Amino acid sequence: MKNDILVAIFLLIIFLGLLKLYFWFFFENGLTDLLVGPPPEDISDEELIEMGLERWVRRRNRWKGKRF
Repeated sequence: MKNDILVAIFLLIIFLGLLKLYFWFFFENGLTDLLVGPPPEDISDEELIEMGLERWVRRRNRWKGKRF
């Protein structure tokens, strides 16, 4: 009984670790660009940075082919 609980906890930790790796890969490697699309063009880079959206600036520049 005790071993079953330990195995369940161990498997849960492994599952959560793999889930974290999946989401890190999915979001950090720009695959969300395919789902979300580029940020709107009518907002300047400076305004986006002031709002704390540096990721959007990097994403938009990646879509434009520029480096941030």
